[in-house]
Amino acid sequence: MNTINDFQTLAHIPFLYLFVKNYCKITSAKKQLLSLLTIIACGLIGCVMRAIYLKYENAQIRDLLRRVELAVDGDIPGVGFQDMHLEFYLLAGLFAGSLFCMIVFRISLNRQNGEPNVKC
Repeated sequence: MNTINDFQTLAHIPFLYLFVKNYCKITSAKKQLLSLLTIIACGLIGCVMRAIYLKYENAQIRDLLRRVELAVDGDIPGVGFQDMHLEFYLLAGLFAGSLFCMIVFRISLNRQNGEPNVKC
């Protein structure tokens, strides 16, 4: 059994959203919704990328075993859902999305205040 399951990973979304909202001082409802959707989208992209990668790797293994003729189609093992570890990739995507939001909205906040983008 995994130490972190999908529901515990999804519970990080409100905390990451609030952290981004407070760090970047987002007051507009449109920007708040955009930041929340960006965080969720990046998490989903992390999961989808993991699934695509495993599908590609599984196809390579099947092709290799067919060429060598060591196994027939029924003998080729597959990847189980619990072995995909999607929760770790979802969490990594959520953190990447919140970092992306912090960078984008912090730069736009600096531009609104007339501060330079890079501080020496």
